[in-house]
Amino acid sequence: MAETINVNIGELKVVGNNHILSVTSIGSCVAVILYDEMSKIGGLAHIILPENFLIKGRDSNPRRFADTGIEILLNEVVTAGAQKNHLRAYLVGGASLFPILAEQIQMDIGKKNVEMAKRVLTRERIPIVAEDTGGNYGRTIEFYVSTGEVWIKSVKHGRKKL
Repeated sequence: MAETINVNIGELKVVGNNHILSVTSIGSCVAVILYDEMSKIGGLAHIILPENFLIKGRDSNPRRFADTGIEILLNEVVTAGAQKNHLRAYLVGGASLFPILAEQIQMDIGKKNVEMAKRVLTRERIPIVAEDTGGNYGRTIEFYVSTGEVWIKSVKHGRKKL
C-alpha cells in the first residue's frame, strides 16, 4: 500500500516509489511537480508567491517562493537519485479566487506564480508535460510516484487525470 504524504503550504517533499504526494485545496498557490520516470523519484513544491524580493535578507522560508523553491526542489530531487535530463514537470493551481480584488490591486498572484514557475523551469530546461492552472476554483492534487500519474479534484470539475 502506498503511503500518502501531505505537502502543506510553503513546503516541499521528495520521495521515491510507492508514495503519493498530496495537496489539499490549492488556490492561488501553485504546485510544481518534478518527476523522473526512470528512477521513480518525484517531488512536489507548494509555492505561495512568485518571488521573495520583498523578504530578501530576512529570515524567511525560500521554499515558499517560485524563484527559490523550485531550485531547492530540483536540487533535492537530483540528490535523491533523479537524473536532471530525465525530469518532467507538472503545474497545478494558480487560480484567481478573488478576480475583482486582483483587478483592483492590479496583481493576480495565481497568474504570477504560474509565470514564475514556467520561467524557472524553462531556464533549467525542464519540460512541462501537463498543467491545470488558472481559473477561479481550488484544486486537490494526488501525485502517484510509482506511476507518475497526477490526479486533480475540484468541486467544479470533478476528478481527472492530468
